Amino acid sequence: MVGIIFAKLGGLHIIWSYFEVLLEIIAMRKMGISERHAHIAFSSLNSKAKQEIAICLLEDDAKNSDLIKAIRRVANIATRNHLTHSLVRGGDETLLFIKRDISSGLKYKTLKFSQSDFDMKFQELCDAIGEIANLAGVTDDDSDSYARHLSAS
Repeated sequence: MVGIIFAKLGGLHIIWSYFEVLLEIIAMRKMGISERHAHIAFSSLNSKAKQEIAICLLEDDAKNSDLIKAIRRVANIATRNHLTHSLVRGGDETLLFIKRDISSGLKYKTLKFSQSDFDMKFQELCDAIGEIANLAGVTDDDSDSYARHLSAS
């Protein structure tokens, strides 16, 4: 069972990483900067900052409203980073995500998913991120090129 949980969490990590790459490519294109400069500008930023930068840059053109909605939808699906920044416990039938916060004393929130509910949530996240790529015109070749730029440097 632990192997299945790790595989699911690995998939979540990979799709979230792809989401962040999409945000960086969107912002890079809007700013008219090189891949190298984009890596320099975005490498130390968290996903929320990348989202806000991409959205601010897209807001200049009304034709980007669907793309902006799609980007915002991903944060809602991920339950405001609850899925991506939590302690995770797994049982035979459930996954428990525990998000901690110390901004005003130690507090925590939990989300509990059955295996099938988590699978549906993961598919919803994948579909939403795929929609962003489609609306932004970012292809697999584009994201591969962006990642390869680092290995070529």
